[in-house]
Amino acid sequence: MPEASGRHIGQESGQESTQAAQELPRVSFPRVSQGLQQASLSQAPQVSPAQTLGPEAFLMAFTEKGEQLAQRIAGQLSQTGQYASVSALRVTKLKESTAEVFKTGNVLIFVGAMGIAIRAIAPLVKSKTTDPAVIVIDEAGQFVISVLSGHLGGANHYSREIAGLIQATPVITTATDVQGLFSVDDFARQNGYVVLNPKSIKLVSAALLEGRQVGLSSDFEVKGQLPELLRLKTEGYCEKPDTGLSSDGKLSSDTKRFDDTKRSEDEQSGSDSGRLDLGIHIGLNPESRPFKQTLTLIPKCFHVGLGARKGIDPEALEQFFLQILSELGLPWQAVASLSSVDLKKEEGAILALAKKYRIPFITYPATELDLVAADFQQSEFVQSITGTGNICETSAYLSSGRGEMVLSKTTGQGMTIAVARQHWELRF
Repeated sequence: MPEASGRHIGQESGQESTQAAQELPRVSFPRVSQGLQQASLSQAPQVSPAQTLGPEAFLMAFTEKGEQLAQRIAGQLSQTGQYASVSALRVTKLKESTAEVFKTGNVLIFVGAMGIAIRAIAPLVKSKTTDPAVIVIDEAGQFVISVLSGHLGGANHYSREIAGLIQATPVITTATDVQGLFSVDDFARQNGYVVLNPKSIKLVSAALLEGRQVGLSSDFEVKGQLPELLRLKTEGYCEKPDTGLSSDGKLSSDTKRFDDTKRSEDEQSGSDSGRLDLGIHIGLNPESRPFKQTLTLIPKCFHVGLGARKGIDPEALEQFFLQILSELGLPWQAVASLSSVDLKKEEGAILALAKKYRIPFITYPATELDLVAADFQQSEFVQSITGTGNICETSAYLSSGRGEMVLSKTTGQGMTIAVARQHWELRF
């Protein structure tokens, strides 16, 4: 296990201003825990009720027949284990009920007429980055229609899943899906990336729909076959996807490059196959702009372990959290999870931090943390209180899939923090 440096943060550090978290990019939960799945644990970690690893699904019906179908679907969805909770009800006050559950990360499923559902959600629709997935199913269970937030919210995915469960026909209307093209926002949701500047999604999608090539730049190793029309950018130019990668996904030694002659020919013919002005960048630096128009995806590959005195001030913990990330040069969007011992699963400050930044909060039994505690410095005091001698490092380490520690235990005023990085690669 690689070494990581730790230190003490004094009282003055707690006075730094809190970083604004205004329109938070959507955090996708279904596959956010790549590292968690790699961890070899004798029992699953406990997940805080406030921040789970799956969406909450709400099925709302308008009639008795619709309610029966909603209840049947709810039972089937619950058995998949992919949802934090699933509830079905027959609503009488549709406007109020819809407003109550129309929240980022939720899945709203209306069983009944499309028009009724549209009128219910219309006043609430704001942005593709914050709107929840909305689906409509007819009372006969023949069609499952993805209505809102098909990609970032996952409505297309959930529509197909539900259709498969009830033997219905999924109705998907998003252009990239209909044309069988790469959807960058759907890719981000499924693979644990935050879309930093979602307004640029439409530029990428429009280019692909028009048959234009889009560049791809990655700070991580690329594996698999690139989707059609994506071109890998290296050293200021873009590689052809069908010649730039070997079978193991790495750049091959005989990769063909676009030389000056080729670019000159392209310019004369009006082709844009040389340098591309529009592209997707995968990396940890929000300021990186390898293309004139860059859509940035940040991988959620860092896991933050926390310890805190009972009743710690939420603002102090937030300032501590943001300060540490800033000193490490990490955007908060790259944090995949917060973690601690299960004794802290109701700690208000940690729950508030997780809720504000929409980061899953995971807690482990002391016995699970003890399995790897020998690799870290122990505290007799912490042992006497929690049953294990190390919390922040061990929980971060386990949450990262036993990855690389980039920050060992660092203490503040009644708080401790550690950061681990899970292995990450860009895979298609």
